Amino acid sequence: MLVHKRIKRFPVEDVSFFGNTGVLLKGHKHDRKQQRDFGKVLIFAGSPGMAGAAILCGRSAVKGGAGLVQFLLPSMDSPLLPILQICVPEATCITPASCHLDSFTSIACGSGLGQSERACSLLT
Repeated sequence: MLVHKRIKRFPVEDVSFFGNTGVLLKGHKHDRKQQRDFGKVLIFAGSPGMAGAAILCGRSAVKGGAGLVQFLLPSMDSPLLPILQICVPEATCITPASCHLDSFTSIACGSGLGQSERACSLLT
């Protein structure tokens, strides 16, 4: 048995389109909000051979509702870059040159970072 529900009509100002799919949303939490309104997280984690720690940290931040998640990498030549871009596609990667710590809501560091001289110098 096929059941049809009656579609309630909303005033135009209460309805927003989701991309170009034509799907209508009402009362969606992201209506008229910017990504940064939900917090900005900087993650300095992972090292070659320990990328899983950074991936888990990034996925947790995304699932926790952070609006913008960014990984801090020593350089864009880091072997972690392609791994993080594939495993956490919602996050972006930045270098210390483009990082302004005061612009982040929260900072996570240390998970899988190791004890290399490069990691210690970036922390100080």
